[in-house]
Amino acid sequence: MEQNKEKINKFSRGVVGISKVGKICAIIGIVGCAIALIFLAIAAFAYDPFVEYVRANPDTIGNIEINLGEKGNLILVVFDKITLGELIEHKELMMTTLGDAAIECVEGLVSCIITLILMNFIKGMFEKLEKSESPFNTDLNKDLKKSFIALTLLVLINASWIVAAIVGLTLVIVYYLYQYGTSLQKDVDETI
Repeated sequence: MEQNKEKINKFSRGVVGISKVGKICAIIGIVGCAIALIFLAIAAFAYDPFVEYVRANPDTIGNIEINLGEKGNLILVVFDKITLGELIEHKELMMTTLGDAAIECVEGLVSCIITLILMNFIKGMFEKLEKSESPFNTDLNKDLKKSFIALTLLVLINASWIVAAIVGLTLVIVYYLYQYGTSLQKDVDETI
């Protein structure tokens, strides 16, 4: 029994350290997405000066090749190659491209924020687990539920809703199993 508790404590210390690294990465991601959104907004609102600059420097900037992606329903991604000079000549395509990039940046920003929140939940849970006598502790129920919801939202943003539904339902099962283990632990503690 004591050997298992030591293994849990050792694992908990490792997870707490990893969660700190995860939080740092999430903060870097949030800053990167925010900077990208600022540049996209500048490009969208300063379209005319941008066009003039590209036209004034056609050899330097106008020949930059850009891949415009179109996502399909399968794992297939089709790329159309276009130069920056050709892209700015088609304002509607340029605005659509900037809008798509902005949507991806917002998705990345939300993913990073949810990751940051999730890392806080995980760190807190493992700190509580390290201090508790038993891994089946009622103090962890709320944190476990919140982290499972955040994890399901993260999967929903980064994958399809079918995968998110499968992950969410699996986590619901794990949550109810944990609650059952907690109630059994409580019964054992009361009988002793």
